[in-house]
Amino acid sequence: MDKDSIKHKIMVLTLNKGVSTLIETTGIPSAIVDSLPLISKRGEIILLGSPREEYKTDLADVLQYIHLEPRGSIEFKEANEWQYPVNTDLFVKHSIEQNSKIIFELIKKEHLKIKPLITHILRPEEDEKAYNGLSNNKAEFLGVIFDWKN
Repeated sequence: MDKDSIKHKIMVLTLNKGVSTLIETTGIPSAIVDSLPLISKRGEIILLGSPREEYKTDLADVLQYIHLEPRGSIEFKEANEWQYPVNTDLFVKHSIEQNSKIIFELIKKEHLKIKPLITHILRPEEDEKAYNGLSNNKAEFLGVIFDWKN
C-alpha cells in the first residue's frame, strides 16, 4: 500500500483530523518523516525504535510539524521519557488513571481483544507455577493472568 492510500484511509477514519498519537516502531528515520502528515494538530509521535540508519533531510520540513500551522504543535517523545502522573489532571494529556480507563473501555467494547494473548489463567496461590513457567518456558507462559475472584 502506498503512502497516499495509507494517508487517505487514516484521514477517513479520523474525520480528516489525523491520529492523536502515532507510535513509530521501525527505527527507520524516513518512516518518522513520512508519518508526520498522519498526525493531528497538537498530536504526538512516540519513537520506540532505535535509529537503524543514517538519514539526511531538510530539518526545516520536520520543524514545521513541530511549530507551524496547519498541523503544527506535534510533540516528539522517545519511549523512555514518560513519567505519567497517577491521577487524571486537567492540564496533563495522559495519566495512569486515564490510560487505564481507556484500556478497560476498549477491552469491554471488544475493540482491544486480549483473549488470544492469554496463555494461562491461574489462581494467586499458583504463583510458583507462573514464576517457574516464565523462568523456564517463557514462550508458553507469556500470557499468564491471575484470577483473583476464585
